[in-house]
Amino acid sequence: MRITWGDRCGFRNAISRARDPARKAPYTLAGMKTNHLLMIALASGASAARANAPYVTLYYSDPKGSVLMRDIVVTEETEGSYYCAMGWFGNDGYAGLQRTTGNRGTDGKTFYKHLHFSLWDTPTKQPIPMIWKRPEVIVDGFGGEGEGVKSLWPFDWKVGSRYTIALKVWDTGPTGTAWGMWFRDNDHETWYRTATWGLPIPGARIDAGTYSFIEDYLGNNKSRGMRVGPSWKLDMQGKWFPLQRTTVRERDGLRPWDVSISDGAFAMLSGGATEPHLANGTALSASFPDAPTLLPQAPRLTATYRAGSVIATWTADSSKSPPFSHELEIVRDGNPVKKVSRVDPSALADTVAGLALTDGRYTLKLSQTDIFEKVAIAEAEFTVGISAIRRAAGNAGEGVGAGLGAGNRNAMFGKAGHRRDARGRAQPAPVR
Repeated sequence: MRITWGDRCGFRNAISRARDPARKAPYTLAGMKTNHLLMIALASGASAARANAPYVTLYYSDPKGSVLMRDIVVTEETEGSYYCAMGWFGNDGYAGLQRTTGNRGTDGKTFYKHLHFSLWDTPTKQPIPMIWKRPEVIVDGFGGEGEGVKSLWPFDWKVGSRYTIALKVWDTGPTGTAWGMWFRDNDHETWYRTATWGLPIPGARIDAGTYSFIEDYLGNNKSRGMRVGPSWKLDMQGKWFPLQRTTVRERDGLRPWDVSISDGAFAMLSGGATEPHLANGTALSASFPDAPTLLPQAPRLTATYRAGSVIATWTADSSKSPPFSHELEIVRDGNPVKKVSRVDPSALADTVAGLALTDGRYTLKLSQTDIFEKVAIAEAEFTVGISAIRRAAGNAGEGVGAGLGAGNRNAMFGKAGHRRDARGRAQPAPVR
């Protein structure tokens, strides 16, 4: 049976907060020991009373799209907290920062602070493979509130620091899509690619109506808080949409909790001595820029011709928008010769093979597209069929196999236009 989002939340909130959702193991009696009074109350038909801090969710008004980008700041840290920056319906999943207990997670593997990224199974229960991950990322399945897959990236996030989480979805062929997660540590101005899942649903994208929530999954009712936003979605027409309107929901009718606008973001508080100021179901509006401020890549490209292939290498700056795909095109005298393109966010090199190039000078053009669909251009020249002597006499700084400049021609031919031999003697200039 396919468990809906409402089923998941109701089941999770009404039964047990004793487990760690980073583990997402099925419910067991051992995992419910701390809630045995609740279980007795439920079995007897009495109303459930529990000590959990309220489960507060923000529901945004946003269109369907291919990229979802949101800032998150943890303002109050407490064990047993899930600070969910972004969740989505349809092809269900969510991502955010988590704080487990002690110095390590309950599974003995997970660092006590991490970036959590989960996808739920498809209705047909087809496998969801991991396409790519960082070496330190932990991958596992989960059950208990539906079934699916999760990736946990250990990261020692700090209270008060602003982080950016970006989800990108793209086609991998006629039978599936890729769901990739990127994370920016703004304190150190560094982007990280963390994990990419392969969902066996062709043409899938991030459906309209995303959300954020804050959760006390251990039931300690301690104070916890976060700010989410600004946030944007890249819609199906390639236009940025600011997610600045939201509706606040607390599913269990519990207090204390509060949501407000603070520092240009939605501020969420739950548990502890939080003083409520907002009614359940209230609509809030913030003011975000129409589009995010992005730093495009400026790659440096080199090209080497060798045995019928052009080997290209280029740079990427981790402080700027993460690369996503690239196209390499060989051009001679303005005419295209051959072109290759690939989706490979980690690529810093590629080869254009199977070439039969005649002697002369060529240009290799790199078009690098980032995860936000902005394109950066770089070019490098290379030569084919030029002797080692002429190649060595090329202008410094013109790149691999660059042609001759005027100064280098004088060095080779002399002022009278005569070529010099190995002993420096003038020789007749070649006929041109």
